[in-house]
Amino acid sequence: METIQVSSQGDILNILTTLNKLLLGAKMGLTVTIKRNRKLKSKEQRGYYWKVLIRTISNGCGYFDYEDHFVHEGLKEQFCPLRRNRVGMLVKSTELLNTKEEEDYHQKCRIWASIERGIFVPLPNEDDNFGEKHRRNSK
Repeated sequence: METIQVSSQGDILNILTTLNKLLLGAKMGLTVTIKRNRKLKSKEQRGYYWKVLIRTISNGCGYFDYEDHFVHEGLKEQFCPLRRNRVGMLVKSTELLNTKEEEDYHQKCRIWASIERGIFVPLPNEDDNFGEKHRRNSK
């Protein structure tokens, strides 16, 4: 299987040339798949998800740190959109989300934690003490 990536206008001519060669040499037919590259979530988003969002909700629900995967599975099942994996099956996987989808997922999780559990989850790069100060001042 041959993969060709387009990163500039000049690459389009290379693709057409390659497709032409493949078509001329194809004896049993040819399948061409074109898909748009999407930027998967960043290392920073992954770190925030596990170290801040999941850990905060897990601790707030009374789970131990080694039980974070229970919270992850529950949130994923409730809020993660379906995606096709490599074999075409629809799955709920945070690893398959792009950066925008990942942030939307995080937002849904934060809202759920706040409304349903009364747990403040700080935004990325937000002062972790903000939630504690906010809770003390609202009493």
